Amino acid sequence: MPSIVHKYNTNHSSNIDRDNNMSDDEQQQATSVAKEYRHELVGVYRQSANRYGLLFVVTFVALLFTWGYVFLDKYRPGSEYAYSVEGKGLASVESPVVVDEIDGTVSNNAAVVVLEEVQAAADEDEDDNNNDALSIMDRNDDVMKQQQIENYRTGDALILNIHPTHHAGTSFCRTIGRHGINHSNTPAFVCMGDKDEVMPDGSFKEMTGSTNIPWMHNKTGPYVEAIRPYFHMISWEFTGVGSLKTEKRLDTTNWEHPKLLSVIITRDPISRLLASDGIIDKRYPGFNEGTLDRKGWWDYVAYEDIMNTDNFFLRILSGDKRARLKQQQKEENKNKNHISKNKNRTTAEMMSLFPSNLNRTHYDHAVAVLDRFTVVLDLACLTEGMVALAELLHLEGTSQTRKINYKDKEHLKHLSTRERVGYDDVYDYLLEKNKWDILLYEYSKNISLIRC
Repeated sequence: MPSIVHKYNTNHSSNIDRDNNMSDDEQQQATSVAKEYRHELVGVYRQSANRYGLLFVVTFVALLFTWGYVFLDKYRPGSEYAYSVEGKGLASVESPVVVDEIDGTVSNNAAVVVLEEVQAAADEDEDDNNNDALSIMDRNDDVMKQQQIENYRTGDALILNIHPTHHAGTSFCRTIGRHGINHSNTPAFVCMGDKDEVMPDGSFKEMTGSTNIPWMHNKTGPYVEAIRPYFHMISWEFTGVGSLKTEKRLDTTNWEHPKLLSVIITRDPISRLLASDGIIDKRYPGFNEGTLDRKGWWDYVAYEDIMNTDNFFLRILSGDKRARLKQQQKEENKNKNHISKNKNRTTAEMMSLFPSNLNRTHYDHAVAVLDRFTVVLDLACLTEGMVALAELLHLEGTSQTRKINYKDKEHLKHLSTRERVGYDDVYDYLLEKNKWDILLYEYSKNISLIRC
């Protein structure tokens, strides 16, 4: 293109100099040449415009597809954001995810949007799913889980309930455990201890003692085969990730074994840490009755290093232990309680002092373990879940399935978890501290046998 322009400019200037000396024929010829060069120049500019116009369109389309991919990926089923907006909850994972009967307010550091329209749509979808446990299992599209269920129906598989403390393991044992297939039995002590010595030579204690659970992958099959002739169901209780005398984690067990049917009950983490507990009741009197003072709450949730208040369920699944403080450090921390010094601290300041040290990797690991269990139940509708499970497994005596008693005081039953804590700064800190555990619970709702 530059050579053509130069050629045109050169000829054009020379023609002007000679205009007065040209004959009519020469002037017509010059005009014709000028027009020819002009048309040629216009054609070159048009080609360039077409070329760059096409490049602009291609670039715009590429950017549009890139934006669409990012947007759809963010909201895809199973994404971190999607987990936080399904069910009863809120906002992105960067903000505390609020569940249960929460009034929607959070700390000043968190930007939270209440998704009422999403919840309304979710409620409509749940109406179609609540009482259809078989179709929910079908949607899992997991051949091995179907095989585990079928093997239990024929009397060949063992139910193993993973029982985190305060997740209704005792109620589950009494309801499902006492109505086994073909009138089969469970260990006498809440499905955990063979105090009647049904199995010979103390072998049950050896296989299920705190030093031997969780089972290693290569031990799962032999232990299931040894226990199943005597019991149809057993339980493992976890009072915390550091409660067992072993470094083994739940992901070491062969949860895909065709003769092992695993069940786990999930619970709202904030509701769980408000559950009545003999030790906590004595140490923090009134915490479950709405009468514990603000300093006592901060001792419980931060300064005295109580593991119950720090992503309890997620740590059991992922095996990620907390860095425990020594007793001397606990006493020193107790004396540093900012309330006793008439000071206020933000959620960010408290998280800096007492971080959870958890991230998306720990959460993803816990989700992967949770996905391996045959059946997930939600404590929020455990009665309906146990009825559905009994029907799924063809258990007898399902009419005896009873309502679960959570042992809450009558005047607390209709209070939100925020109201039960009673202090916004404590509650906001708990939400931020346990955000990964809360997010895990929100995820569990989507794979629960019954959606509450």
